Amino acid sequence: LGSALTVPVMPFLVEALGGDASSLGLLFSTFAVAQIGAGLWMGAASDRLGRRPILLVSLAGSAVGMLGSAQAPTFRALLGWRFLLGAFSGTSATANAYIADITAPSERPKLMSWIG
Repeated sequence: LGSALTVPVMPFLVEALGGDASSLGLLFSTFAVAQIGAGLWMGAASDRLGRRPILLVSLAGSAVGMLGSAQAPTFRALLGWRFLLGAFSGTSATANAYIADITAPSERPKLMSWIG
């Protein structure tokens, strides 16, 4: 949902902050790299700390990242906020594990397909 809200306005925001097309590519790449890196440790952390705490911290961090992105005064600040947002967005493994923990085997495929 967050990407669906931000992707359409991101080119205009980058242009307003003095960026160009390559800056936009860097912005999206930064988010993706942070998301992949976060996914690597979030799965293991959710095994040790529990699924719910990781999902709640991730949700809070994503909210902070979205608000920071909306208020970024410079392109460099926007890049930092998007990195933070990506770092808190790598929860797909944790969400899948949570669904596997709380659902019956017959319901898992349907519910996991909703996550993506």
